[in-house]
Amino acid sequence: IISDIMMPKLDGYDMTRSLKTDQKTSHIPIVLLTAKSDPENKMEGLEIGADDYLTKPFNAKELHIRIDNLIKLRKKLQEIYSSDNLTAFPKSKQKLKGIDVQFMERILKVINEHLSEEDFSIENIGNEIGMSRSQMFRKIKALTGKSCSVYLRSVRLAKAKIMLQNKEANISEIAYSVGFGSPSYFAHCFKEEFGYTPSDLAK
Repeated sequence: IISDIMMPKLDGYDMTRSLKTDQKTSHIPIVLLTAKSDPENKMEGLEIGADDYLTKPFNAKELHIRIDNLIKLRKKLQEIYSSDNLTAFPKSKQKLKGIDVQFMERILKVINEHLSEEDFSIENIGNEIGMSRSQMFRKIKALTGKSCSVYLRSVRLAKAKIMLQNKEANISEIAYSVGFGSPSYFAHCFKEEFGYTPSDLAK
């Protein structure tokens, strides 16, 4: 979102504060524009959660570069939720806004509580955290780069990988314990996710 600070009814500060404190919209990058160049105004904008701040008049190319940098940063943050970091949030890499960290921790907690349930779906997750399917899709896609269904499957597979590495059970038992109804389908998805089969890891 690119917004001026000076607006009628709702100014840029209040808009930013509202969006950044709502779990449904806190992940959206916001750039504030203003004619006020004093440091106090800039600090206020950044303190309430704006991702960048640009003083008018500004160079259009500079705005494009700042937007491009925000998009690149978002892609880097999505790497936090790569397949090897899906079973628990990596505390040492907390670069996301606090409210987004809390959101992803809630999602992981709900998934892990129902990991063995084959029929547990995105709708079930949304019901537990009070968010619609469309809101869940936008939020998870923005934070992880994955669709909801792919993210859920990736979490299941990441847990299975850990169990295989620790030799906690045989492949079929692990497949069922992470919500796959078919060991053969589990093996197919596992290879697609990691590039090798469960058997390769279990050797």
